[in-house]
Amino acid sequence: MNDKYVFETESSREMEIVASRHKILSVLDDIKNWRRELYKGYDNNVRILCNGKLYTYTEFEEARDELPKDEHGLIKDCKHVYLDNDLIDKIDDLLSEVNYLLDC
Repeated sequence: MNDKYVFETESSREMEIVASRHKILSVLDDIKNWRRELYKGYDNNVRILCNGKLYTYTEFEEARDELPKDEHGLIKDCKHVYLDNDLIDKIDDLLSEVNYLLDC
């Protein structure tokens, strides 16, 4: 037997949020997946700061053999850097399906 729920409101905004719950959950899942990509280093929209130079992921891969390495063969002094605009663009992209709910 399926449960049945009734939602009563006089607010069209609240009704729109309830009706859009699947989109909202989908966006939250996308954000969760992006967070996992960032944590595991799978996001290729990253810049790499190495020896004072900022590389795109592709530029870094092309220059990999020329970069200084430590005694274990690992590239030294590199950090992942996310530019403000790249993060803003990604967040805007993820929220694009539910932006109309946020602008009210």
